[in-house]
Amino acid sequence: MSSELHVDQDFEKFKPWAYIKEYYGKLDCWHRNPLKYLHDFYTSHFQRGANLKVLNYGCGPIVAFEASAVPYAQEIVLADYAEQNRAVAKLWLDKDPSRPDFSALYRYVVEELEGQGAGEVEERQDAVRRLSTICGCDIYQDPLIEKGYEGPYDVIYTASCIEDACYTIEVFGAALSKLCDLLKPGGWLVMSVCTGTEAGTLNMNYVDSIRYVELKVRETDIYEILQQRCGFVRESITILPLVHLSPEPLPDNLECTMYVIAQKKRGANLKVLNYGCGPIVAFEASAVPYAQEIVLAEYAEQNRAVAKLWLDKDPSRPDFSALYRYVVEELEGQGAGEVEERQDAVRRLSTICSCDIYQDPLIRERL
Repeated sequence: MSSELHVDQDFEKFKPWAYIKEYYGKLDCWHRNPLKYLHDFYTSHFQRGANLKVLNYGCGPIVAFEASAVPYAQEIVLADYAEQNRAVAKLWLDKDPSRPDFSALYRYVVEELEGQGAGEVEERQDAVRRLSTICGCDIYQDPLIEKGYEGPYDVIYTASCIEDACYTIEVFGAALSKLCDLLKPGGWLVMSVCTGTEAGTLNMNYVDSIRYVELKVRETDIYEILQQRCGFVRESITILPLVHLSPEPLPDNLECTMYVIAQKKRGANLKVLNYGCGPIVAFEASAVPYAQEIVLAEYAEQNRAVAKLWLDKDPSRPDFSALYRYVVEELEGQGAGEVEERQDAVRRLSTICSCDIYQDPLIRERL
């Protein structure tokens, strides 16, 4: 791999069996958090049989985080840099007698999260085997995945991968941008990433007494990179904290983990007109993820004046928050904290102009 890696990183000497023994010897919060977030993501965003094309980028030797994708996927691609990791993953896919045992992770998804019977656990594992292929990848190459696997993908999942291979925020941002290029417009990035309060600081992990370091990334870095470099809009990015789902204390190296779910912008920077908007500024809520500009046109000056109060966040403005809550929480399934952000996004994108259906042109000057 490139010399831009940390000086003490040597993934070609990474020991997959030691990693599995050390980090996957028992089911704990290390596994429950990403498995639950993936379960919640798929069940809340897709209908069964959606025929998704899914990529796990930097899967390591583990084949388990695909469990919740099965009811929605038609193809799963497992990509990893290290040949020895791919070899162990292939043992599992081939049902080799020497394969690692990930059944505890599948039981957690199938029995605890989905409420199905024990007999479904083996079937779910076999379904992952039927849907999955393995390929090589290198975050420093272009393309960053083996030829023939460039996508585009509906969902990309990556965990403890990019920040393990990048030593500055700038390099991390460039790598994440290249990875997001593999997404379809409207596709989803689901990412587990090491976080910290200071940009560029490092977290230490050990596998078989060999030290590996992770770049700590701030929430503000994630928002900036995804919006400015990867084609996402702020309203489509959700950052979720780690939740303590196990009775055991949190491992030190897990306390600084955050989960990112983000949808790549659809379409091509739409220009949207609401002709005859009246005094209401709410029917633009669903346009935000797709628009670069919104124009509100209205004949009556008094209606434009009220709409402008809302756009300017004047204390006397009308309250349309119930309409935004319906769109953001009920229709899109996002959290309550996104409602105000969606209203602010409409404000940023919108301008008001006058109009008259009997004039030519029927739209006049902007205010």
